Amino acid sequence: MRDSDTANQPHRYSPATSMAGRERAIRILTDAYAYDVISDVEFERRLEMLGKAVAASSMNAVVADLPTEGSLARQAPNFGLMAPSESRISGLMSETRRSGPWRVPERLLVRAIMCDMKLDLRYAAMPAHCSIDLTAIMAAVVIVVSPGTLVDFNIDPIMGGAGSSADDDFRDPASAHIKVRGKAIMADVRVKVRRLGR
Repeated sequence: MRDSDTANQPHRYSPATSMAGRERAIRILTDAYAYDVISDVEFERRLEMLGKAVAASSMNAVVADLPTEGSLARQAPNFGLMAPSESRISGLMSETRRSGPWRVPERLLVRAIMCDMKLDLRYAAMPAHCSIDLTAIMAAVVIVVSPGTLVDFNIDPIMGGAGSSADDDFRDPASAHIKVRGKAIMADVRVKVRRLGR
């Protein structure tokens, strides 16, 4: 085959390349939102565009004008200034969901009583260090984190179950350090790892 023929061959779609490009774009977008570079509305608009994009060039175009992690100079003190110190999420005989862009405090109090609760932290603006104090009674609680997130998991199950599939000895420098502690009384509490976009 001549060199000219090779050059004219169409680019083959690679699922692995597409996934890596999408995760990179989502990370840039999430960082920009966390540092108030873009508004809630703009974040959601661009996130929807990324969901529809297939080609790597289309994904790059969505975040081309946003600063990268290096230029944002992600540091722990910056997170502390951005994050509220404490807040609470409660669920009573209900279905409770937190997902998409939201601000996680340095200390999050979670109370789940006879409910189904899911907290997705992958797209949230996170402080460098976050403590989640959790009490679950006759409930099912799932906390979703990105790969590379360091999670110290210390839930005491009483006639229930608890477990974490997140890393406890490795941390992506761009990810938060999360401490999950509390009790699961006739309840099930899990930390699950999911890639961005899944």
